[in-house]
Amino acid sequence: DWNLEKSEMYVSGKLSQTFGWPQIFRLHTIDDVKEIAHPDDLKAMAISVKKHLEGQKDSHEVETRYRTKAGEWRWVLTRGKISERDKKGNPIRMTGVHIDIDALKRAQELFVSTQNQLRQIADSVPTIISEWDQDLRCRFANRGFCEWFNISTEAVFNKSMDSIMNQDEYRSRREIFEKALKGVPQRFEKEEIRQSTQEKRHLVSSCVPNVVNGKVAGFFLFVQDVTDLKQAEIAAIEERKVALEATNIKSQFLANMSHEIRTPINGIVGMTNLLKATELNPRQREYTDFVSRSSDMLLNLINDIL
Repeated sequence: DWNLEKSEMYVSGKLSQTFGWPQIFRLHTIDDVKEIAHPDDLKAMAISVKKHLEGQKDSHEVETRYRTKAGEWRWVLTRGKISERDKKGNPIRMTGVHIDIDALKRAQELFVSTQNQLRQIADSVPTIISEWDQDLRCRFANRGFCEWFNISTEAVFNKSMDSIMNQDEYRSRREIFEKALKGVPQRFEKEEIRQSTQEKRHLVSSCVPNVVNGKVAGFFLFVQDVTDLKQAEIAAIEERKVALEATNIKSQFLANMSHEIRTPINGIVGMTNLLKATELNPRQREYTDFVSRSSDMLLNLINDIL
């Protein structure tokens, strides 16, 4: 209860006890609370009070950090209104409440921090990520999604899917999205044109239903660009094909060489055996035995190689 004429404020309740405020203290201007209020919040407090007193605002409402008896800063929501005027209509009294919202502010700060961390993670992964509600309006899109469709993170929020995607692609996938909205996970693979660069890319997409309190609120869309992997897979298949063809050519070459070499050697072996069966003098027999041994050695060598 702020008496503007006497520049006195009366405070009661548990909050005043928590912060160690006196029940009555001097309050002529906002600077008079600088000993208990955070210096960064004084300006916002002064502006809010001034606008209300001048009739620019229906009420005074501001969030301020106050120091407790233990020396800690806690967030407090202050709401007040002019409760009394003099005969000329000038405000002479303001009445309001102070609400401890420190736990709420800490929760909000934690939520914002967690949200920022999750966005950083989502922006860092090599996956296009987006979230869509039952009306197929975007609730979230990571950096990969925005770069793919050449749209800013601010502009994409709440934008309809058919206004972002290529119309032909949207129509061809509408049935898939409708199944996801009914709670059935979907997966599909297809080549698409990247709108920002007009490149043809090979994509693998998954629609994961977003179930909240037992109801499907929408779905998450995860898209991975596997173009490089597909190209490497095709290259590997081609290399294997070439290697198999080379192996077949080599096998055919060796088979031909084996036949071409063995045929004359077998002829030499056969004729030598026939010659050895005739009447030979000792020198002639020595020669034929040498030819026979050499032929056998050559055949064994060819068998080992071919």
